[in-house]
Amino acid sequence: MARLITWANYRAELCLDKKEPFETYSWMTTRREEFESMCQALQAENATEWLKNYPPPDIHFLDFNEPIARRVYEGFKGRSGGSFISFIKLLRQYQYALQDWDNCVIAIKTNEARIRYAQLVPKNLTRLNNLAYLAIAYQSADAKERFQKEMIETDGSVEEKLIIVQELYQEFLEAEEEEDESDGVTSEHGWYRMMLSKNLS
Repeated sequence: MARLITWANYRAELCLDKKEPFETYSWMTTRREEFESMCQALQAENATEWLKNYPPPDIHFLDFNEPIARRVYEGFKGRSGGSFISFIKLLRQYQYALQDWDNCVIAIKTNEARIRYAQLVPKNLTRLNNLAYLAIAYQSADAKERFQKEMIETDGSVEEKLIIVQELYQEFLEAEEEEDESDGVTSEHGWYRMMLSKNLS
């Protein structure tokens, strides 16, 4: 059976703000091998401090001819493969981890959680919310029955699902409003709105 839950509750359930020991990656679910390979390649060349203190704007233009970068890349490629371009992209992300570990952990955990959560959001959320509204506000038996037919494969009683769908839709509206106020800057809510928009009808 599918699970119905709001993003706020799902995020809280996972304790995404839980701190992790510095430069450990057992908590990762999708990119653990990449980060562990980078960690090992940097340590093998005593290059961790070099990366941490490298000017952030300049790392975008890091040249393969720079000796330490070339050595780290060769060590990284030997462990996990990958092009120099993908190496530089990961290098920038790893630098962020070295400079701001706790926030980097939260960002990665949140991104991984978003991917999993997207599979839980019901399709046709607007229609489901309309049916839920009619079922609750106007006691419409027909709307309740149609709602239940669409949500038959979801855990929980119909009463619980009616409430959660309305909460989900409210999250979408708040996310849409926040994105408008942010002048197009994608925040966590901005991402949430984009993800939900795929399931609106």
